[in-house]
Amino acid sequence: MATPKRHVDEEMDTTPKRRRFDVALENDIANVPDILLVMVLAHLDVADLLNCRVVCKRLLRLVADRDVWRHRILCNGYRANANALLHLAPCLKELFILGDTLSLTTTKCAVEELHLHISFAANELHQPVVTSAELALVVRVQEALGRLKRLHLRCSRQLADGDVLLRTLAANSDLESLELLGLAPFANQPVLQGPTRSSLKRFQCILTQNSESFVTTVLAGHAATLETIDLGVPSHKYRAYAGGTVDTTTARLLGAMPNLQELRCGLVPGLESLATSETLKVLRLIVHTFERRAIEGAAETLRGASQLRTVSLDYSYTNGNEDRASEVGVKLIDALGSSRRRSQVEWLSLNAPPQVWPLLRALPSLAALRVLSVHMSLDDEVLLPRITPDTAPGLRVLVLHSNSEDSNLLAECTHQWMHEERVTAAVLRNPSLHILAWESFQCGDDDCVACTQGCHQEEVVWGQTLGLTSHDLEECPSPEHHDDEPGGWKCSWVLIRENPA
Repeated sequence: MATPKRHVDEEMDTTPKRRRFDVALENDIANVPDILLVMVLAHLDVADLLNCRVVCKRLLRLVADRDVWRHRILCNGYRANANALLHLAPCLKELFILGDTLSLTTTKCAVEELHLHISFAANELHQPVVTSAELALVVRVQEALGRLKRLHLRCSRQLADGDVLLRTLAANSDLESLELLGLAPFANQPVLQGPTRSSLKRFQCILTQNSESFVTTVLAGHAATLETIDLGVPSHKYRAYAGGTVDTTTARLLGAMPNLQELRCGLVPGLESLATSETLKVLRLIVHTFERRAIEGAAETLRGASQLRTVSLDYSYTNGNEDRASEVGVKLIDALGSSRRRSQVEWLSLNAPPQVWPLLRALPSLAALRVLSVHMSLDDEVLLPRITPDTAPGLRVLVLHSNSEDSNLLAECTHQWMHEERVTAAVLRNPSLHILAWESFQCGDDDCVACTQGCHQEEVVWGQTLGLTSHDLEECPSPEHHDDEPGGWKCSWVLIRENPA
């Protein structure tokens, strides 16, 4: 306790006047029940809590009450006395550790949610500031304290010699959420020992050949409770040394999970195992390979998984191979449109220049579709004119994302676009539809007819999402689409009329 005592001594006023005040305060609170004092202390900031410790022995004791700390969040990167607080606080709701973890190996502070951000030395060796063994010790200490439920491990680079850490994580049977952000620590030996009981509900880890044994051990050990799984793929620059392809074990484990509701993954072999899932509602597929069997397995899942509500197809990991990505897209969209049962998909997102004609063929079969989000040029003249109450009767939101990687699309003026006849016609033709331009842009050029008119300057915040509709927002049959959503960005709404005043 020496470290926090030094911190308190620096701020403590020891004058006679202050001592008399402390005595008076102690007398005033003598008849106040502990439970009420704890409720008050829980609302004080940390600096005031430290001062309260030196007022009297009673407050010294109550400041250490768990109810005073259980709701607090601490980050050691933003508080000079964070390490001292870890030896004072009995518990925390959330703790962010940036770099050095030494204080966590000796603390008795029980944390509910722990974020470990691993930094590396800024030299040619790029050595981590902590080792895998030190991180494993931190996890075991918190596991022994009995409160840890959510763990996030973020590495800007791959952590070498990660065996002891991976074995510790795989064997943990208390966590409800485990997220490894960035490449998983490197395993020199397969990770084979799982937990004694299933506890995880959420799991996130990039799936590579090296991390496969860790991932499959976690999936097998927590199969009974897992609900949300994110098995991302490495970016192209890391793919060369992330290992080869994985086998079908991962997909078979996923397909057998009784409570799996949400899955994000690459086109791993054996995805057809998910086709019979009765619980999977959200499927986000990353197209990162053109391996035929993997594509066929994904297509089979899209045809057979009748409970799907949200489907996302992400082509941003194909390293610019747009022709082959387009071929895969056609197969997957056709599969989605030929579902063996009545489609329940309500949200469809295509993160690539879409395969417009296959999409248009599939739309009539997607009777439950409410939100369609596509990446495409605003200049496209195929999709908008063909969106009608007949081709997409249930569609309520069409989100258009311009592909920012295409320099030609950056010059598109959203202000000019919203005045074009094909756009206003699409809005008026679909009275229940909301058309959103995700990133609005006003060019302001002298030769831009829309910009020179100076209209829509009060209701539109350029740079935010622009929403177009032909009905009054107060009378909308689906008002949930008028919140500051989808995606959490604020939306500027413009009402399109048949005969504008």
